[in-house]
This record gives sequence, C-alpha cells and structure tokens, in this order.
Amino acid sequence: MSIRRAAQRQLKEKAGELMRENRRFHMALIAQCPSRWQLHFISTLYDQSERFRRLSLINLREGPNEVVEHELIMEAAFRRDEEAACELLRAHIEHSNSRVIETVFPQGTVAKEPTGSSTDQPVYPLYKKGLST
Repeated sequence: MSIRRAAQRQLKEKAGELMRENRRFHMALIAQCPSRWQLHFISTLYDQSERFRRLSLINLREGPNEVVEHELIMEAAFRRDEEAACELLRAHIEHSNSRVIETVFPQGTVAKEPTGSSTDQPVYPLYKKGLST
C-alpha cells in the first residue's frame, strides 16, 4: 500500500507542477497587455477553466506534442508574429478542450443527434461545439 500512496503523491505533485507552469506560460503570453481589466478578466477565465484541465490529467499524456505546441507558440510570440501566435494558441486551446471532452465523455458514451437532424455530430451534455469558441 505504501508504494501506491507514494506513486499517487508523486502524480499529484507532478500534476500540480504542470498546472502551475502551464498557467505561468499562458499568463506570460499576455503580460504586456496594457489593460489591467483585460488581464484580470483573462486570468479569471483561466482559473475558472482549470477545473476542466485538471480532468484531463486523469489521462495524463503530456508528451512531445504538448511541449512542441508551447514551443511553437513561444517562438511565434518572440518573432512578434501575432497571426501565427494566435492561430497556434487557438489550436492549442482546441486540443486541450478535446482532451477534456475525451476524458469526461469516453469513446462510446456520447449520444448522437437523431438521424436526419441538421448535424450528425456528437451531442455533449451541457456542451455544444458552437459554445466552445
């Protein structure tokens, strides 16, 4: 039992560290925004969405893709390539959202719209694709 507890503690520590570093990275991207209100608003949105990102840690798969996404965003920001940085960030957020949805609604548990409806897309309770953006 002590090995299991130690492993769980290590996972919690790593998860906490990943969450703190991720927040620091994303807040650094907007640090030069001249609007204190906007910074506060974005920070609040980030904090409120953290509970969902924590869900994705259930299936922790941090690997090269996560690191590469952050590196590409950072490089675009350093080049002051606003268009590329925004597109990369949008894709990164979309990827993160997908991981959360895959965790909350595992394969096979998502209801489908009735056949012949306007879309044959999965229906996520309390989540519709149009509301995510």
